[in-house]
Amino acid sequence: MTFSYIQGVPFATDNPSDDQPNMEINNDSNYGIWQVDHHGFSPDVFGGQHIQQTYPGFASPSTPSASTAASVAYPAAGIDQNTTAQYYFQNVNATFPLSAIKAFGVFTPLSVSGDITPSNGFNIDGFIVQTTVFGSRTTWQITLNTGAITSVNVAIFVLASGTNSGGGTVNPVNLSWSLSSNVLTIAGNTSQKINFAILQI
Repeated sequence: MTFSYIQGVPFATDNPSDDQPNMEINNDSNYGIWQVDHHGFSPDVFGGQHIQQTYPGFASPSTPSASTAASVAYPAAGIDQNTTAQYYFQNVNATFPLSAIKAFGVFTPLSVSGDITPSNGFNIDGFIVQTTVFGSRTTWQITLNTGAITSVNVAIFVLASGTNSGGGTVNPVNLSWSLSSNVLTIAGNTSQKINFAILQI
């Protein structure tokens, strides 16, 4: 979208009626540009506050000055897929990837095979499918939403945790995992809650 704006009006020596058409253009543009990603004028009671932030492309900001507390957040190319925007935060110390977490989940294993609804999670496509084979390890199959990751070049953290009857922390359980396309499979023997997170930039 574009907004027309004529600079230099109203000019000091001009008759206001001569500049009126251009002033109307400027006034309408001011009104229109405020509606982009913002709450607008009355009767909107949140006027001036952000609705969202939209970026038309990548940015390459300058490093904030070490003498200030300045910082900047911006979109730039990802590492795994450099044509897709990722979101970064930069201060005088370093740059940090804000959009690195692609999926996560928390769920409690069942006593038998079946479908599990995660107690918390993001970018999980439906249920977590548990398969328990007698005398063998249990597997939990987690299908990620399409587009959550761009390849299997990811960092994955998996942990089973819980508390015992006395309130103490249960020792960590050895779990293994594998990732094929957009399906994460966790394997192990535990009744404790399982937590996982997938990171990618």
